[in-house]
Amino acid sequence: MVKAIGYIRGFTSHIEGGFCPLELKLHHPLMKIYSFYVPVKLIFGVGASKKLSDEIKAFKGKKVLVVTGRNVERLGLVQEVISPLEKEGYSIHVYSNVVPEPTIEIAREVAEIARQGFEIVLGIGGGSAMDMAKVASAAITNPEPVEKFIGAQQVKNRGAPLIQIPTLSGTGSEVSPVSVLIRDGVKEAIWSYNIFPYVSLIDPALATTAPPNATASSGIDALCHAIESIMSTESNQVTEALCLEAIRLISTYLERAYANGDDIEARYGIALASMLAALSFTNTMLCLGHGIAYTFSVDYNVPHGVSCGIAEPYVMEYNMPAVLDKLVSMADAFGVDIFGLSMRDAAYEAIAAFRSLADSLEIPSCLKDLGVEKEKLESMVDSLFTKQSRFIARNPRKPSREEMLNLYERMWEGME
Repeated sequence: MVKAIGYIRGFTSHIEGGFCPLELKLHHPLMKIYSFYVPVKLIFGVGASKKLSDEIKAFKGKKVLVVTGRNVERLGLVQEVISPLEKEGYSIHVYSNVVPEPTIEIAREVAEIARQGFEIVLGIGGGSAMDMAKVASAAITNPEPVEKFIGAQQVKNRGAPLIQIPTLSGTGSEVSPVSVLIRDGVKEAIWSYNIFPYVSLIDPALATTAPPNATASSGIDALCHAIESIMSTESNQVTEALCLEAIRLISTYLERAYANGDDIEARYGIALASMLAALSFTNTMLCLGHGIAYTFSVDYNVPHGVSCGIAEPYVMEYNMPAVLDKLVSMADAFGVDIFGLSMRDAAYEAIAAFRSLADSLEIPSCLKDLGVEKEKLESMVDSLFTKQSRFIARNPRKPSREEMLNLYERMWEGME
């Protein structure tokens, strides 16, 4: 270590002396200064949702807006959660029109309702419900149209008190400062520290009502969060430790949760993995896999986690030259016996482990199986570089258009 630090000091003196361009960014862990920031009170465990009455008392006001989806309301989960609040005199209005992949129109509607005197927002449901709860929270304290929130750090004031209760494990929205919506057919994001939840109650038991396909999609989403956070140029020792544990948990428990939704141990493991991966990607952000997924998921009505699951193994292979050691660590987290393998062979084992898990969950392996027309690939590549470039920014390997077209063609045909 002393020798390494001496080398670094000598190298930085060359930089200071003008021998290296000032814009050079060094990615060696010893050259990084990083922060880790997640200002959310997390309450985790079976039965955590029953702590709502205790937690909501920390906030002033009695008028609560609940943001959720119809399926969650129909299953009785909303009523189960809010009944204690009603008995304590809270005035509660339930907005249950959130759908998967919400549009800007839904966000506007949520914002309009939130501004009708509500003081506290409660998000109950999957990622879309929690994302729209963030919009509601922001709308109460920020008078601008929702469109003005889109982008990085565009929400000027801290949102109203927001409590999140996920009913599905995977998106990590209960931890993150991100709200995703669709505008003019393109997935866009509100990213702001001012929409962080105040409190999140993560109760694995609530996910037992989720059907297998939703369990698979959301679980693969969490896995992609972990993998992309590790590959991100902003990764660090703290975030990588969180993500490797998330990968270990998902590889251990996701198939069990998919096969038997009532397996509470499996639900616990996936909920924990989702939280850990979200704690990580909130600080590192995501890279190429999510960007590629966004270029076809809307037009072909593909669930978010499924679209990420299709793209991820191709991105892992593309990024291999830049993150070989990280892929080896992922293979070990997947539970692969890599003893005696070369680093390159071990890295390929990580990709194989991902594909094997995705196959067992019946996640499609190529764009052709989704009905994507091959002639549309070039326009998807264009969309990646023009509309989803934020995901390229933190990718460890900087892609050319030709490289991405080749990747899309392989993703259309499928890996052997």
